[in-house]
Amino acid sequence: MGLAAENIDRVLFLAVDTDVYTSFFTKSLISQTIEQDRISLLIIDITTKRIIKWITQ
Repeated sequence: MGLAAENIDRVLFLAVDTDVYTSFFTKSLISQTIEQDRISLLIIDITTKRIIKWITQ
């Protein structure tokens, strides 16, 4: 069962390392898909364990 079926009101974020984000998620087709499917991203620096950017759709 999904969160909606359980009436849980939460926003899910896909956590992505900064290197992966800049090399993959910034490509036109990928960024359009992320936007169209309303996928929220959390860009993190794995080395420092810090949040770099929140992208909420």
